[in-house]
This record gives sequence, C-alpha cells and structure tokens, in this order.
Amino acid sequence: VIWPTTAGAKLVGLSRWRRPAIGTLRHTIATSAVRLRSCRPWNDRTWLTEQQLREQLPIGVRIPDGGIVEPDGVSITACEIELTSHGRRRVREAMTSLLAARRGDSDWFHHVLYLCSEQTIHQCTAVRAELPEHLRARVVVLACPS
Repeated sequence: VIWPTTAGAKLVGLSRWRRPAIGTLRHTIATSAVRLRSCRPWNDRTWLTEQQLREQLPIGVRIPDGGIVEPDGVSITACEIELTSHGRRRVREAMTSLLAARRGDSDWFHHVLYLCSEQTIHQCTAVRAELPEHLRARVVVLACPS
C-alpha cells in the first residue's frame, strides 16, 4: 500500500486526492485486489472507479465500489465489496438501486457482484434470495478473495 502525502499526490498528477481513512483501509485494499484480478491486460476488461461512476450515474443511484466493463464496451457489472455488516435493509436498498439504474432504454448494470466477508455473505445471500427471479438472476454473491 502506498499512501502519498498531499505534495506527493500533486507531484504524480492526482488532482482529486484525499487522505485515506484508516477505518476504510481494509475495504480499499480489498477493492484494489478485485480490480487487479478482474481487469487484466489479456482479458480486455476495464475498471470504472467509484469517482468515474459518480460522474456518470444519474443522481440518486447508489454508487458501487467499482464497475467492470466487458470488452463489448456496453456490459457493465457493478462491484460491491461487503466486509462489514450494514444490515439487510441497507443491503437491499443498495442492491435494488443498482439493479434499477437505467441508461436510456437499458440497464446501467447488467449484473451486480457482491464479494463478501465471512461476516456478510449470509446477509447478502439472504437479500438476493428475496428478490424476484428476474432480478435475482442478475446478482452474484461470492466470498471475497483473500
């Protein structure tokens, strides 16, 4: 993990840098690991950062931790890294918001991927199971790679 100073961030051209919070460092590292494993040079997938998604998504849509863009340039999977339990209601709201996001006549996210810790996988699996079948088919819940 590299944690630059403000001067170091400016030196390498990071115009929107902020000091990471110690409380979210584990989540940041897990998100980075997912990005590195998902978007390798040989598979032609690209990663949309949380900031890029914030700039592109309509106001009111949940901003996922990242997005994987498939080689077709159209199919996007929203990625949520759930390491800490936030309650079923909050997970349900996030999941349904991501599934409902629209871009013109199509879904913004073709799939939603939840990568979960041992503490959160049962919660996310239960919320997914409560969804109507047509939405449940678009959500994948897996254990977060360590």
